[in-house]
Order: sequence, then structure tokens, then C-alpha cells
Amino acid sequence: MTGLIRSPYPRERGAARTLLLVAGWITIGLVMPWILLYPPVTYEGLGLVAGVGWGILVGTGALLMLTGHLARRHEVEIPGLILLGTGLVIYVFLSWQTVTGGSEGSGARALLLTGGMYLIAERALELAQWVLHLRRIDKIGRGVDG
Repeated sequence: MTGLIRSPYPRERGAARTLLLVAGWITIGLVMPWILLYPPVTYEGLGLVAGVGWGILVGTGALLMLTGHLARRHEVEIPGLILLGTGLVIYVFLSWQTVTGGSEGSGARALLLTGGMYLIAERALELAQWVLHLRRIDKIGRGVDG
């Protein structure tokens, strides 16, 4: 980042954008109660643990991301990104395992999830750059070299 410091949150978000943001993250957050009520039947053993675990991580992460976004607090959004990203990586792995195990029809789901994983990673990089920039400014303000 060069030049003026720019917030990773939009200065103004209209009602329609806020509604879409809230609806999207709440919908993703509903993965957690859904997967707890209806655990996947296609997995067993460690696969079942991973199958339920990814849902808990994704749901919790989504709700933290929503909270962080609405409160404009990266300190809340970053843990949400970590949880959501970890859960998504697990589900992407399980999805590609299904595809390579002979269910090629699941490839579209695996690709969709992989794309979502990349978009979550992009947001994580944006917030990481923001935090590093804030730290550099703090050092300058305290008169610390480097």
C-alpha cells in the first residue's frame, strides 16, 4: 500500500448492500446448525469428524466476519476469516476427494468451493496488509525506526 491510508471497509454502504452482506453471512452461518442437525451420511470415522468440523468452523467464522464487517473491526473479522478459511479448506479437500474417488459430477461443487476459498484468502490478504500498514504508522508515531 502506498500513498494515503485506505480503510478495508467501505465508507458508505447503502441499505441494499448492507442487506446483502447480512443475508449472505447469516446464510453461510446457518451451515453450522444445519450440519449439527443433519450430519453428512457419506462420511464415516475421521471423514465424519472432518465433515461436521468444517461446518462448525465455517458457520462460526461467517458470524464473526459479519460482526467484524458491521462493526468495522478487523480484530473480529480476522479470526472469522481464519475459522471460515480453515473450514473451507477442509470441505474443498473432501469435495475433491469425492471427485477423484469417481464422482466426477461433484466437480462443479468442488470448483465453486475452491473459488470461494480463493476469495476468502484474498480478503485475508487485504486485512493482513491493512494491519501491517497500521503497525508501520504506529511505529512512525512512536518514533521507532524500521
